[in-house]
Amino acid sequence: MKIKFIIPTLLLAFLSLFCGCDAMNAGSLKTLTHPYINEYQCTKAILGEKDLLTDYEYITINILNDKKLLITSKPKNGEKITINGEYEVNEDSGEIICKSSFLGAEIKERVFIKKGKFTISKIIAEKPLILIFESKN
Repeated sequence: MKIKFIIPTLLLAFLSLFCGCDAMNAGSLKTLTHPYINEYQCTKAILGEKDLLTDYEYITINILNDKKLLITSKPKNGEKITINGEYEVNEDSGEIICKSSFLGAEIKERVFIKKGKFTISKIIAEKPLILIFESKN
């Protein structure tokens, strides 16, 4: 499988493990009511010993205010890849329940965001995957 198809699959893993959730900044109506709505830039992507970001111009996850989710990546030597999804929020726990699919695989996971950051940590093809995302705003 080519690397340009690995990242979108790995990005679906973002739906698997986020860590923590709270307001990123106080003050704005968006922050007070929906602090998770934002664009998140991948700042670290490691699979085993390989730095996956060396092959990409960018990898982003957008959590939008209409319950939509958008994952976008742009390989340095390829076309932009976009994956759409949906989410809902458990107001009591602060969990974000995300749903998406890619290449026929359905994904549904619970996620948390803390201080505008989240980390994904999984095992993919017997190698550790670590993805770190930070809010762009």
